[in-house]
Amino acid sequence: MVLYMVSEVVKVDDKGRVLIPEDIREAGGIDPGAPLQVVDLGRGVFVLRKLELPSREEILKICRETRRKVYKERVEPWLKEMLKSRK
Repeated sequence: MVLYMVSEVVKVDDKGRVLIPEDIREAGGIDPGAPLQVVDLGRGVFVLRKLELPSREEILKICRETRRKVYKERVEPWLKEMLKSRK
């Protein structure tokens, strides 16, 4: 892994916004609307970290898998007990 550092001076506007220079956005793959995390390291040092969020399809897949697991582990045993108690 090659690490490199690019440094540019930017200003904060009256609404607290900071413009990330185009060459840095392109190098970092930061598109408009991309989620970034701001980390305060103290002593006036801040880091912007690009967040990689799961896609809609990945989120739906996780939801389906979780629903199946909960049904199998919790709902099915409960239903079996309920049916047994009715006999």
